[in-house]
Amino acid sequence: MIKFFRHIRQNSLFEGKTGKYLKYALGEIFLVVIGILIALQVNDWNEVNRERKLIRSYSESLIADLEADIRLIKDVQAQMRELNSRIDSLAVYVRNKSINEISNLRVLMLIIDDNIYPYSWNKVTLEELRSTGVLRYEGNKELAKLIVSYVSLREHMSEDYKIDQGIAEMNFPLVHKVLNMNYANFKELSHVGMNNITYHTSSQKDSEEYMNQLALLKKEISIAEENSLELLTKDVNLLHEMVNGYLDLGRNMDIRANAELPSLIEKAEEIIVLLNSPQFK
Repeated sequence: MIKFFRHIRQNSLFEGKTGKYLKYALGEIFLVVIGILIALQVNDWNEVNRERKLIRSYSESLIADLEADIRLIKDVQAQMRELNSRIDSLAVYVRNKSINEISNLRVLMLIIDDNIYPYSWNKVTLEELRSTGVLRYEGNKELAKLIVSYVSLREHMSEDYKIDQGIAEMNFPLVHKVLNMNYANFKELSHVGMNNITYHTSSQKDSEEYMNQLALLKKEISIAEENSLELLTKDVNLLHEMVNGYLDLGRNMDIRANAELPSLIEKAEEIIVLLNSPQFK
């Protein structure tokens, strides 16, 4: 087609028909431009299809990672709620009591092994997606936005973990000044202590496993009671200072378990829904 226009243009020039020459020259330029635009469009389509295929190849793995993250979040959430519940019980128990009315063993069982489980996020697929650069493309902007929001909150939760763990560690010296841990079966108490019983949801607490662990804990508490240990301190203010430290931790646990972690689950589920949509199939 372009050769045809070029032939007519040359004949028009030889015949001295300048106006006709210009028209055919413009027609040739127009065809060239249209050809370039079509080529660019085809290239864009091919690039978009390539990126979509790449996303689809990662989507199954990413969904599996997000589902694993959700299970982790729910486990940590159950732990935090259990910990916060026991901190509340501790505060209620010591309130308005003299130091001689407070049981060393009961306080110990409410705070024993109060370390918080660290997060263990699944990062491999997300890192691979980042390294490929596919999230920068126009068709993936919604997915990229959701992932950025999810990862940002996930990193925020990891920083929060360090803060919470720091509060717990700052309280340890007070714990060792207040509580006597010299029970003959302290190792067994720690092993089946309330923090070490697998964290269950309310509906799971009727399970045989939970009931067996609870029965074992009661047995170990009964054995420990034979040692008749008392608090190391006679200063009730020192005891309350220790409790205040746990209350600070409990306030954080309440925010994490009932606001931040549910939001993180919601963001992960939004990504899963999007990846399961026809857009990425």
